[in-house]
Amino acid sequence: MLFETFGEKSRPAVLFFHAMGVTGASSEPVARRLQDRYFCVLPTSTVYCAGQKYLGKGDEIRQVESFLRSRNVTRLELVAASSIGADLALAFLSQTKLPVEHVFFDGGQFAQIGKATRRVMAPLLYLAVKSLYWSKGKTLKKMLWCDDEAIKPYFIAAGKALSYGNLRRQLADSLEDRSFPPLPEKMQRRAFFEFGSAEEHFKYRKAVMAAYPLGNYPVFQGHNHMQYQIRDPQGFAEMLACIMQENRLPELPFLKSGGRKRHSPAGRSVQGPGRIEPGLQAGRENHRSHLHESDGQRHNERRFRRHRQGGGEFQAGIYACLLQEILCRRGLPERQLRPVPRQNPLRGGGARQRRKGGYPMKMETLDERAVTDIGHAFGYYDYGGEHGLIDAFPSREAAAAFIRGYVRMAFQSGMLYATSEKGEGYIAYKRPGEKIRPRSALPLARGFLGAMNPRSFFRFARIMANGGPGLDKRMDKEKKPYLFVGMVCVREPFQGKGYMRKVMDLAFSEGSRLGVPVILETDAQSKCDKYLHLGMELAGTRRFGEHGVLYDLIKYPDAMGS
Repeated sequence: MLFETFGEKSRPAVLFFHAMGVTGASSEPVARRLQDRYFCVLPTSTVYCAGQKYLGKGDEIRQVESFLRSRNVTRLELVAASSIGADLALAFLSQTKLPVEHVFFDGGQFAQIGKATRRVMAPLLYLAVKSLYWSKGKTLKKMLWCDDEAIKPYFIAAGKALSYGNLRRQLADSLEDRSFPPLPEKMQRRAFFEFGSAEEHFKYRKAVMAAYPLGNYPVFQGHNHMQYQIRDPQGFAEMLACIMQENRLPELPFLKSGGRKRHSPAGRSVQGPGRIEPGLQAGRENHRSHLHESDGQRHNERRFRRHRQGGGEFQAGIYACLLQEILCRRGLPERQLRPVPRQNPLRGGGARQRRKGGYPMKMETLDERAVTDIGHAFGYYDYGGEHGLIDAFPSREAAAAFIRGYVRMAFQSGMLYATSEKGEGYIAYKRPGEKIRPRSALPLARGFLGAMNPRSFFRFARIMANGGPGLDKRMDKEKKPYLFVGMVCVREPFQGKGYMRKVMDLAFSEGSRLGVPVILETDAQSKCDKYLHLGMELAGTRRFGEHGVLYDLIKYPDAMGS
């Protein structure tokens, strides 16, 4: 960890735990306003320290206590934790031997998330934080309710230092789906669990109240996540000082009046700042944003509904675990050019591979019109009465944006092929041992992050984690090689003319040449039936509750049979 301090160490100590995606310096604006009265300690988690390895919450707590002892801190006047910092703070409070007088949680991330979902979240959160560094803070508005210039440096610094391994290890032992650690009754009475009524984390409030019934639960009416701390650090600092001096919140215009009473340390009953009325919370949870489609969007939806009757031959592996191979990318200029014939598939030279139906065309340049067509084809597919995994996206246009990013990633990774120079059909596949190049994945990250706000992102991650491991993961575990097909599309003018078989023959012949099976997954029975007709076999299904089913399919190489 790295530590920053403000104030004389002889003064009462205040310990800050920072939020996700920022460094400990994010608490500087508040600490500077307290340093004339308190000794403020601002640790930066090992997750955001370049060259350091995150070993777990226990090791983080050990480092914090070691630093406090080195500064002769024997008592903490206040522990202040923001967002996911609340998770580490709770572990610290339940394990430390140091006396802690007061606690304040600002929009605490008290989610209790299953292990599989956290594994899915790791690469997506990594991309989100890294994108802030790559874009110099320009993507902040896509992830937070504000993009104030004052807070961007903390996000940029964290993104620069972050490694995927550290974030993955942090999520492995954070936000776990288990009971909250116990806190003594005295500490509960001196703990303030604050939430803004407009923030996403407000939904965790009831679970925390059940775990710590003696705690204080102020609501900042109309405020978003950490809004008071970000927008008014002076007022926030004075609020913390009031808590330390009087064990209460000062009079604030946005505190909800009325509510339950709580007990002071001396046993006196004092009026709490109140809770948000149930009706207001229900109204907030029932609120839904509506997509207002333009005439052009409605035209596109009608246009691509015909894919179901006219062939609908496209499929993509859109599950979130694919993003684990993503590191960084600064982007390439987009060009509207043409595909060129593919040479030797493994070495980039030599004789063309012969196959039934013609030669495969490895895409060396990309026609953006084709990218748009493919994105719309996926985004506006007519599922009929089925529930496809497109429901995991906030809108059809969001799904189309994601697929456009996927196509660009496949192209830049050298994994995108066409049936001919006309571009009748396209397929993206990955051979055994091939990796998505680290610098090729930014288009997918841009498509994904641009398509979702934080709430949609977490919803997507939860849905995708419900189905369990796919056929590719099972074969990886058994160390069996395979050719994975991630995307198949026949463009609308060429549907119903046999190009579905031609485009799949590109993968089938390559699988037979390598002596490995071809696998893919699809999210509709109507799509599955087409692949079965082409000779694939159903290898299993994965159910995602009301959001549909994924069908795992396999085609063994001709030499091996089925």
